[in-house]
Amino acid sequence: MLRMVAVLLGVTCLVVCGCGDLSGLGTVTGQVTMDGQPLANVMVTFIPTGGGNASTGVTDASGNYQLVHPAGRGAELGTHTVRVTTVQAEARTMTDVSSDSEEYMQMQAGGEDYEQLSRSVEEKIPSRYNTQSELTHEVTAGANVIDLALTSS
Repeated sequence: MLRMVAVLLGVTCLVVCGCGDLSGLGTVTGQVTMDGQPLANVMVTFIPTGGGNASTGVTDASGNYQLVHPAGRGAELGTHTVRVTTVQAEARTMTDVSSDSEEYMQMQAGGEDYEQLSRSVEEKIPSRYNTQSELTHEVTAGANVIDLALTSS
């Protein structure tokens, strides 16, 4: 009986105190540029190549982004296909919503309303960076700074 209590106490301590990052996410930030100029209001999506949940973020006026995953901030560990797409002018509410909110997560998941809005704006980023993306990046545990230097030609 004493041994069982000691084991339960040890497991409880590990759960409460933690034993490292068990989320399986690495934080991902960076800057998106096109021909050396920052790209504002573009969506960056990291899609795990081995399956899993995508992470997304929208760039600010300086082209900076931070990824958000359904489980928290960051992206799943491993190799990702990266897509960069133009945020729709009509979908501007996406950048107005806090990335910590449930509404933001639903918009990131590509709900029906967002899908409808996204069809209405011409894509300014070459397809090799979005629908036919050639970009791949590795996400590791801890902080990842992944700048995306795109070219129009």
